[in-house]
Amino acid sequence: MSGGLRVDRELLWRKLFAFDHQPAEDLSANAQDLSDRLCGVIQRAVHQGRQEPLRQMLLQRLGYWLRSDVAPPFWSFFDALPAEIQRSNKRSRRQLALLCAQQLTLALQFAEDAFAHCVQLASLFDEQQLKSGGMLQELRTSFRCIVLEDAERFEELLVIFFSMSFHRFRGLEQAQAFDARPIRQTLLQLQWLHVAEPALLRVLHSQVKKVVRATCGDAFDELFLAEVEHWACSELLPWLQETMQTNDHESVQKWRDTLSQHVLQEFGTLRIAQLFEIIKEFPDSIPALEDLRQCLERTQQHGQLVREFRAALQSRLLQPGANTAAILDIYVSTIKYLRKRKDTVRCIVQSLTDEQNGDLFEELRRDNMRIIQHDDDSDDDENLEFDTDRDVQTLELLKLRFGEDSLQQCEIMVRDIEDSKRLNLNVRSTMENPAAKAAAAAEARARRGTKSPLDCVGAPSTRVDATIISQQFWPPLQGEDFTLHPKVSKDIDAFKDSYHVLRNPRSLDWNPSLGSVQLSIDLEGEEREFTVSPLQATIILYFDEKDRWGVEELAGKLEISDDLLLKHISLWVNHGLVSFASGRKELVASSSFLNTRCDDNSMVEELETAVSSDAQAEEDLKVLETYIVGMLSNFGSLTIHRIHNMLSTFARSGAQPYTKTISGLSVVLGKLVDKGKLELVGGQYQLAR
Repeated sequence: MSGGLRVDRELLWRKLFAFDHQPAEDLSANAQDLSDRLCGVIQRAVHQGRQEPLRQMLLQRLGYWLRSDVAPPFWSFFDALPAEIQRSNKRSRRQLALLCAQQLTLALQFAEDAFAHCVQLASLFDEQQLKSGGMLQELRTSFRCIVLEDAERFEELLVIFFSMSFHRFRGLEQAQAFDARPIRQTLLQLQWLHVAEPALLRVLHSQVKKVVRATCGDAFDELFLAEVEHWACSELLPWLQETMQTNDHESVQKWRDTLSQHVLQEFGTLRIAQLFEIIKEFPDSIPALEDLRQCLERTQQHGQLVREFRAALQSRLLQPGANTAAILDIYVSTIKYLRKRKDTVRCIVQSLTDEQNGDLFEELRRDNMRIIQHDDDSDDDENLEFDTDRDVQTLELLKLRFGEDSLQQCEIMVRDIEDSKRLNLNVRSTMENPAAKAAAAAEARARRGTKSPLDCVGAPSTRVDATIISQQFWPPLQGEDFTLHPKVSKDIDAFKDSYHVLRNPRSLDWNPSLGSVQLSIDLEGEEREFTVSPLQATIILYFDEKDRWGVEELAGKLEISDDLLLKHISLWVNHGLVSFASGRKELVASSSFLNTRCDDNSMVEELETAVSSDAQAEEDLKVLETYIVGMLSNFGSLTIHRIHNMLSTFARSGAQPYTKTISGLSVVLGKLVDKGKLELVGGQYQLAR
């Protein structure tokens, strides 16, 4: 339909005023007379207390009118479009978009004209009956739902229109006949812009997908994510602002975030689909991996990556017809990449020991291995009773698979956990036995020359359980140093003194940042249990002394930075126990709990692992440095191959065996040269002079 339609206002009034007893020929009066008549009808209904039945009757009759006299003509504007869409090709898509825009303009103008009569009626009714009110908004909703009953069809039309609008905005379309402004303005007047959002998002996603694939293609040696994000902000965002008529900061930020999410999602999807080729070309493809890493941090597409990469390996690599050299190439590239990740070892060990979801665990126990069934399904981080049955069983399986020599350190670590349970019981009995306690106190006084906490009368205020480890057999443990609260420090010193008496001459070197603390907090008769980190427990313990602390003052007590204090106190802020004052410069204790359920994510993160990969690497470097310096002291100068052969012979066992390749050793030697400890002269390494 190419012509315009007008709403038959006389027919509308006839349908609305069928209840009035005025002669029908009088209904053709002018608009002012009709409005006056309607006001009179409403006033009489209000005076008689019949305004609500009148309101419902008008809404019902307007609904009949919309279904019979507005919706069919509205959709008749698009009757010819399905046939045009079927016949369309690349050459005629431009003509189709122009036709679609033309018919949309006519249809929306017709809808606006029809809605104007609804507005007039609702305004008159709301003016006469202010208490009821809201008829305009109710009519607006009914009008939209009835006229746009085929929402999917309307969305398809808008997709065609918005695509043309975007090309025109970018200067890719020069058609003079195409003008998007009337359609945008009418959508705004009808408050249908939010109805157009799904179509707008489809066009947005299509354009982002097209640009991402055109920009990145199969190139993996460059960073493209920032370039695509810049394009989206400079090209798509201004068009979105113009289309949606949004200029306020909140709306612009909303669309900026939506656009950014679409870019990251599509970019991540493309790189995940290309991951097989990316790994095959590693390390040349490191830029592509860096882009993918940034996407995953913000889109959480890890599950999609695992599924698609596993499917790619099954279909393209793990096939009888695949070239063995290609399989080895992918395998080596994957191993090279995994070696650079700090969490690789932890993830492998977790999969080896995870009975519920660990594929490696099933592989570990598949052959002729029998293990004792047990009912303990608790997580290792929750095991606070030093129960090592599960660890011993897993260790035995690992020994059968990898040999006993390579797992000697693990055996000592498990034994340390077992011994800790026994030692904790012995230390506790010593502290509770008056005679043993007095002997331990005397020993501590003689050793330190000062009074021991064991001299104090009464039981310790804090129960202390320690995991006692053999430091030389454990990897370096990370942690954030801080000063314990004096009350807790006193109880720990008493524990250390009792241990020294039991294991003389051994003593404990306490790491206050590791472990967990079980607290019971009572506020106004309500008691709650918490399991938190030692630093978080120490922070809340200081509020037992006074209710208000300055951030700098409390950080000074703990001997930590202000930022670290604010990071760890967020747990207590979330639970409502502490609040900020004076612009986050002061901390104030609350008198009641906040009625919210808070996930103690900070505690979970701290308990995940205490092993520092960076510290481990530094420790390995120190061990190698000792060996290398010793060799060069005896032999003067050596080539890298001689050093490698000697390390492979003499340093292949022990707590930190030598397992590096020539290239790995070259990196270590380069670091020692940079530090000024070695010199490279004529292809041979020697001690710096």
